[in-house]
Amino acid sequence: MSTYVNFSFRSILQSALLKMFFLIASVCFSQTKEQYQQDLKIYKEIIETSHTGIYLYTPKAAFDALFKDAKAQISTDKITSARDFFLLLAQIHTKINCGHSSIFPSSKLFENIEKDQKAFFPLIVKYIKDTLIVAKDYKSLKKGTQLLKINNQSVAAIKKEAFKLISSDGFNTTHKYHQLEERFAEVYFILYGAKERFDLEVLPYGEGQLQQRTLEAVSPITAAESIEEPFEEATEFELIDEKTALLTVNTFSTETAKNQKKFFKFLKRTFKTIKKQNIKNLIVDVRENTGGDDGNDMELASYLINKPFKENKFRKLNTNELPIYPEYLHPQWIEMMDVPKNKVLGQIPEMLKEEINKHFHLGEDGFYYKDEKHIIKRAPNNYLFSGTTYVLIGGKVFSGGSLFSALVRDKSAAIFVGEETGGGYYRHTGSIPLIYELPNSLIPFSISIVINEQDVDQQLVPQGSGTRPHFEVYPTIKDYVNDRDTVLEFVKGQLKK
Repeated sequence: MSTYVNFSFRSILQSALLKMFFLIASVCFSQTKEQYQQDLKIYKEIIETSHTGIYLYTPKAAFDALFKDAKAQISTDKITSARDFFLLLAQIHTKINCGHSSIFPSSKLFENIEKDQKAFFPLIVKYIKDTLIVAKDYKSLKKGTQLLKINNQSVAAIKKEAFKLISSDGFNTTHKYHQLEERFAEVYFILYGAKERFDLEVLPYGEGQLQQRTLEAVSPITAAESIEEPFEEATEFELIDEKTALLTVNTFSTETAKNQKKFFKFLKRTFKTIKKQNIKNLIVDVRENTGGDDGNDMELASYLINKPFKENKFRKLNTNELPIYPEYLHPQWIEMMDVPKNKVLGQIPEMLKEEINKHFHLGEDGFYYKDEKHIIKRAPNNYLFSGTTYVLIGGKVFSGGSLFSALVRDKSAAIFVGEETGGGYYRHTGSIPLIYELPNSLIPFSISIVINEQDVDQQLVPQGSGTRPHFEVYPTIKDYVNDRDTVLEFVKGQLKK
């Protein structure tokens, strides 16, 4: 049973849910008031017991008030549908302010939608800072067209409601923008239900006058989830000129020991080449890096940090009596954690406790702390780069990607360019994931239960923030339309100076 999973399991679970969504059968569900209350009670006990970081950003009194209000809404018949209950629960879940803890709609939310029914928003969209634009030509709407209103509601108001359903580390919003643009049709449907058409107020690209457009809805069948690429396809090294190199690392996910060795060899080969060719300037691009496996982020950092460092100041969790309610663990979690097929659900808590006790010890304050010998440490690599380093970051940077960014930002002279990372600078709650499915509403949700306090010393940003760049750079709409990499071109301009 593998406990220390640090890759992005969100994409795995979302993919499974979407497959289920696309194959909805015409089955009617009904749920009683008592069943809503039961699901709320189970959910409350799970997150209060298991999520070590639940009160990092939202105090217990606030959660108590949220649960009291939720219970009252159910009692007074304000919650009457699967959508009502999902929205109620989602707005509690996101208050944990943990990007590794997400909540997903169940099949009940789509029970009246046929697989070929036209009911969903048709456009692929992109946020340029806080401006929503069309990301791909669609009929008469060209790439770069600004969206101002949808069905007479401002996109700012839609974003405000959507952000209540999307998890992110601390008080970060850059990650929420990226998640919303990737899931816009799904989130819009969850918020406002099925629509046959969409009346839009737009500002066409290259024109100065507002226009009204109407688009028919589309079916969900052709919707696609992005799949994290294997690292061989997501790493690239190239020479920009005789003095400057570009290293792109889009993921730290290697999944197997064999692939991890390949990744380490790739880094060693790359930095040997940098040293041999006397490269003076190195640009490291991690803007697409949503994390991966423990140690890969540290290995790359060891080529950029000139003193010994470690992954975390500490890792801690509330209890080793996990998981509670094993009967409601999601099948996806059972598969992901490599639970032996001959084990029954009732045996999982003992197995997990045994795994935790191998790596954690009970502290004087009642928390369980990861043994120092199991905290990953690195010394400067023999091929340490000593020239000028630029690191390109953005809101997609998360988990291991944000840990790498925080360590290098704190412990080196590297210059960071782009936008704030989606993952936290000081900490994140990750490492041991749990995925549940509530018994009546069938709502799946994930939590990660270990607080990872990252080994950073400088107080560079407010609590609850991601790693922030020295130079905040966003593309213009024109840059995006013309496929111009604004952030990379900014760095090239800095180097020319």
